[in-house]
Amino acid sequence: MWSPLPPEVLSRFRGPSRLDGGRSWDQTAREIDGYRSLTDDYDGQGSKAPAAGVFEAAAELARVMMRDGVPAPTCVVPGPNGSVNLEWDYPDRVSVSVEVTGPDEADVFLLAPDREPGYWVLNQTAAV
Repeated sequence: MWSPLPPEVLSRFRGPSRLDGGRSWDQTAREIDGYRSLTDDYDGQGSKAPAAGVFEAAAELARVMMRDGVPAPTCVVPGPNGSVNLEWDYPDRVSVSVEVTGPDEADVFLLAPDREPGYWVLNQTAAV
């Protein structure tokens, strides 16, 4: 079970600048799955391919976010350090990024012109 997103982040997903469709969670899941074939140095610049546990964690976190009513991300990209990143870019210059860095951890970043940058860590624990 993933720890919940911080209220400051959730309010951005549900605020007046919500994203207008365009991408679905199904598309997001297919894109995450499509990155499974990456190998180390997939970009020719030494990037590390995400491990299977990172993909599983990203897929599970995406399902949790979808169930919680979070809109699908603007884009999904593999990180150069073996992570999977889900990103939301809003027209009002607000940006949210969730970087799944391991099978049980994700970093959340919030950038908005009306506040200091925010950073939180989400953890996944075994269901009891």
